[in-house]
Amino acid sequence: MVSSLYFKVRDLPVLEVIVEQQTLRDICFLMKELAPFKSPKENDSENRRAELKKLKKANFSRVFTLWHEAFRTVAE
Repeated sequence: MVSSLYFKVRDLPVLEVIVEQQTLRDICFLMKELAPFKSPKENDSENRRAELKKLKKANFSRVFTLWHEAFRTVAE
């Protein structure tokens, strides 16, 4: 049983997995990269705040799309 934490796909041990497992693994690592976001700092300009808000919204949309892709993979 694998019980370690893996932060990158390359850190995973080589295992025989089926296509659906590979797809889910790849989706999970993509979502993990998109999930963290930066909060605006008190002294950030309005432009910087707008950029961060736009990035956060784009990342949320991408994670949401990936989540649905993962769900379809499992549901098939």
